[in-house]
Amino acid sequence: MKLKIEFNIKWLQNFKIKLYTIFIALFLWFYVATNNEFDYILNLPVRVVNKPSGWVFASPIPSHVRVKFRGRGKEILGLIIKRKNIELNLNNTKKNTTFQITKEMIKDLPPGSGLVPLKIIEPEYITVRLDTSIERKVPVRADIELSVMDGYIQVGPVYLDPDSIYITGPMLQVNKINEIKTKKKVLRNLVKEIRGRVSIIKPPYQAVHYSYNTINFRADVQRIGEKVVSNIPIRVINIPGKVKNIKVIPSTLRLTLYGGVNVLKDIRAEDIEAVIDYKSKRYQEKRFKAAINLPEDIFFKNVNPQFFRVIIER
Repeated sequence: MKLKIEFNIKWLQNFKIKLYTIFIALFLWFYVATNNEFDYILNLPVRVVNKPSGWVFASPIPSHVRVKFRGRGKEILGLIIKRKNIELNLNNTKKNTTFQITKEMIKDLPPGSGLVPLKIIEPEYITVRLDTSIERKVPVRADIELSVMDGYIQVGPVYLDPDSIYITGPMLQVNKINEIKTKKKVLRNLVKEIRGRVSIIKPPYQAVHYSYNTINFRADVQRIGEKVVSNIPIRVINIPGKVKNIKVIPSTLRLTLYGGVNVLKDIRAEDIEAVIDYKSKRYQEKRFKAAINLPEDIFFKNVNPQFFRVIIER
């Protein structure tokens, strides 16, 4: 242990000299390296200029072009730092134009330097496809699966906010999109209203953009209740034209309803429609069943009576 401590002390005594020596060696290496000539491959960004107003790219173009350069190390280092670019001039171009990438498209190279672009490696050609930019409002379809606990019921559909969004992009691609779907979401064992957010599936085309990436959703869940509603009047339709009077025996019915407790509490006999179609001949001795039309999310399990007689006067 003593020998190790003495060695560290001796090394620290010459620390400044050693550090200075390392610095000088690095400086000399850097000087020699940056003055030597090298071949080097760089990824130059593609910059588009003079794109016609109201037009968008129907398909993405490459973001970079690989170019081989020759020059001294310090010139190549300067090129890496300043990041020159390949310029695509879309002035007076058609909807579909293919550009051959040339060394002359490299902009802002230092004048008088020995830096030389040797070769365009890839891509050698870039095809630009333009289309008219449009905007459409498209409905959103929820892919949300809900299940409730026993004794509960979902009241109404899953509500989305917003239920439609705007999409923008190339006309040809935008017109192919008729609806937008959310990502799959599954919620189990619900006993009360549920609220949340769900992501929208990304556009099928890179050039198409949505006004929203996520949307709100809501679904109402209530405890199941029952309610008996009496004195629901019977209405007869499709009565023969020469009939002066018509009588239904009995003239009312009673229903046992079930559904969400908050929906059931406000249901009255006037909200329910019981209809007999006189043209129906399915039952002997003029015995008819009444068709029951209920408000949304309300159901019935018992109807009393089930059959009715229709008496007419001509």
